[in-house]
Amino acid sequence: MKLQIFGKSTFIFFFSLILCGISVNQAHADGMVIRVKPAGIESGTCGETWENACSLPRAISLSSNGDQIWVAAGVYLPTSTADRASSFVMKKGVAIYGGFGGTELELNQRDPSVNITVLSGDVGVPGNNTDNSYHVVSGSGADGSSILDGFTIEKGYADGENPYNRGGGLYAYKGSPVIRNVIFTNNYAASLGGGVFASSSNPSFINVEFRNNSSGDRGGGVYNYVGSSTFTNVLFVENSAVQRGGGVFNYSSGSNLTGVDFVRNASQDLGGGMNNYLSTVSLSDCSFTENSAVTSGGGMYNGGGTIELENVTFTGNTAKGGGGMLNSSHSNVTLENVSFERNSASERGGGMYNYSSDPSLAFVTFTNNSAREHGGGMFNSGCQPTLNHVDFTGNKSEIYGGGMNNNGSNPILTDVTFSNNTANYGGGIYNWEYSSPSLLRVTFTDNSAVYRGGGMYNVDYCDFHLDQVTFTGNTATDYGGGIFTSNSNPTLQAVRFIGNSTPNHGGGIYNSYTHATLTDVTFEGNSAKNGGGMNNNNSDPKMTNITFMGNTASERGGGLYNYSSDPVLKNATFYNNSALTYGGGIFNSAGSLLLDGATLTANTAGIYGGGMATDATNNRVNNSIFWRNTAVTSGSQIYSFHSGMPIINDSVIEGGCPAGGVCTNIISSNPLLGPPDNYGGPTWTIPLLVGSSAIDAGNDATCSPFDQRGVPRPQGPHCDIGAFEATGDPTSADLLSFTAIGEEKAVKLVWETTNEVNNLGFNLLRATSVEGARTRINEQMIPSSQPGSLIGSEYKFLDESARLLPVELGANKTFYYWLETVDIYGRSELQGPIIYKMGLQQKITKGK
Repeated sequence: MKLQIFGKSTFIFFFSLILCGISVNQAHADGMVIRVKPAGIESGTCGETWENACSLPRAISLSSNGDQIWVAAGVYLPTSTADRASSFVMKKGVAIYGGFGGTELELNQRDPSVNITVLSGDVGVPGNNTDNSYHVVSGSGADGSSILDGFTIEKGYADGENPYNRGGGLYAYKGSPVIRNVIFTNNYAASLGGGVFASSSNPSFINVEFRNNSSGDRGGGVYNYVGSSTFTNVLFVENSAVQRGGGVFNYSSGSNLTGVDFVRNASQDLGGGMNNYLSTVSLSDCSFTENSAVTSGGGMYNGGGTIELENVTFTGNTAKGGGGMLNSSHSNVTLENVSFERNSASERGGGMYNYSSDPSLAFVTFTNNSAREHGGGMFNSGCQPTLNHVDFTGNKSEIYGGGMNNNGSNPILTDVTFSNNTANYGGGIYNWEYSSPSLLRVTFTDNSAVYRGGGMYNVDYCDFHLDQVTFTGNTATDYGGGIFTSNSNPTLQAVRFIGNSTPNHGGGIYNSYTHATLTDVTFEGNSAKNGGGMNNNNSDPKMTNITFMGNTASERGGGLYNYSSDPVLKNATFYNNSALTYGGGIFNSAGSLLLDGATLTANTAGIYGGGMATDATNNRVNNSIFWRNTAVTSGSQIYSFHSGMPIINDSVIEGGCPAGGVCTNIISSNPLLGPPDNYGGPTWTIPLLVGSSAIDAGNDATCSPFDQRGVPRPQGPHCDIGAFEATGDPTSADLLSFTAIGEEKAVKLVWETTNEVNNLGFNLLRATSVEGARTRINEQMIPSSQPGSLIGSEYKFLDESARLLPVELGANKTFYYWLETVDIYGRSELQGPIIYKMGLQQKITKGK
């Protein structure tokens, strides 16, 4: 039976004792029962009945292997003198049981919740603890057959010289007693183990409570050294240590804890609840609640060793560093199904602090933790933790890194979420001083920074890597709604920035003195003053297969803003971006831009440069399309301030070469652009319709070997202009088979394609005769599962509406089905019909 945290101490035994009593009676069937009462006989033969009960010291002296000692309610002292060295000494093979009323005939008749039995160290002046026993109970030399069950152990006061400065409640040297249904309370040790000191021992604690014990050094509740202790259904509450381990201190030992709760324990240095040093510790189904440490590890501190935690909670713990947990000195820590909630640190790591340790976390949550300076959820310094399926939600740092803060660390994150975390800098993550985290399938949602980096902040040589990461709805009031990066070399692969914002610079990303590489990245619906999607300051990002769509700037650069920067963009799509002043798609100032294989359309500017505005020199545009962009004042496609007009080659520009431009092979006829959509590849693109002026009009010498979707160039005699390479005559889908199969009250339609190069989707039509009216049976178009792919797919659709047709069709129901394929240009083609007639199935293949 697991203990209840806030109940009275005397409640904990009853049901477990009934079970224990039966088994113990059997185990000691051949032994003798010795009965004890508070005023029992202190010499001679005694204990055969309750009427001639012994004193407890006398009963212990008379006992031998296989005996039981039954102790009636009352308070017992280890000696009738003031000898502080006296203790109740456990023996091998002897089981001592408390909780009797003094009339019982069977062990299972006792009721410890009523019959409180106390082993007290108050051998001197009553109420003066300084003259109490050094150890109330001694378990030295005991083994697993030595049992103490059903007692309260109190008022031990170990303030002497070694060994009398440790183990106020229980002292065990080379002993392995079994302690069951026992309360340790108000015991003290000047050095180690206020409640229990165990050295070279393997004690077991079952249904035990440690309450208000204290030590002047380490292990307020328990101190373990070079041994292996087992704790099952144990409560540590309000124990304290001046130095380390308010509840438990393990030193070069092994401990197994199951169903253990640590509540409001405290240390003035390390490990309010537990401190593990060079130890092997396993915890399962445990909790750490409102423990505190002045320095580090409010709930737990680990200094080396191997620690495993499963189904453990850390709630409301506090410390200067590592409110919930601190791992240092190369600790090998594994956490699974662990939660950190409302823990706090006055400096770093509200939930967890890792220093020179590489913990492994799986299915762990960090919720509403806080730190005054660094890492509301987690702080990492000089380490490489591994996180899988970890959630950071609602964590806060007043300065750096609401969710996570990395200093010289390289954490590996897979399937991790950051949501609603806040900080001055780096609402989700703050990386600094050579931190290079690697993130795979990570999401940043609704994180916020008071100043910079709503989702992530990176500064000083942080070469982080992002793969399949999404930033959505993150905000900053200064720079970088999604990401702020300075003086770093990040790599972004298949990353999406959606709806991030800042009132200043860089809604999606802000780069300063940064060398970033971006591939297959999307900026959609982001907003800022300058650079709705991205803002580059003295940076030279390399961008390949990039889409800027629906981003806005209240001043310049709706999609992209560049200042004193040298960006390179290959295979880029800019669609429906807007700026209130200059550069709806792109704004350049004082730098060199290379735009190669880009499509810019439907972008708008309130004054100049709907597609692009530039006052930079040495800009080059190759194999690109500027079409149907608009500007209120001038330069709908491209506008140049001063001498900033780029060199433009092999491009399609509405209205021809811009005034003052240096142009070669400019096409001004309609490129016939289709609607933006997913036509294959990780980013949306804009197709070239049949008859486009851009098809086969590019310069093969400067074209990229693949288009934005990954389709090889050229598909025709020459490569196409823009980000999209047309694949020849449109084919909505190459059909391999189309089959109708009868099922109960329905018809299952199955079809398979060999490729879906230009396919958008499918419709299914049904009639009751070849010439009859055809009815579409799918409510919405069935989308292509691999649009633009050279690989086919299989589809299934269940026509349940067939059973609703007129009953006069009867058993001879015959249905005719057609498959309509729809291509990206809106054209359709019918395949069929195939016939379904009760029990008959027909397959149609391409060409039939």
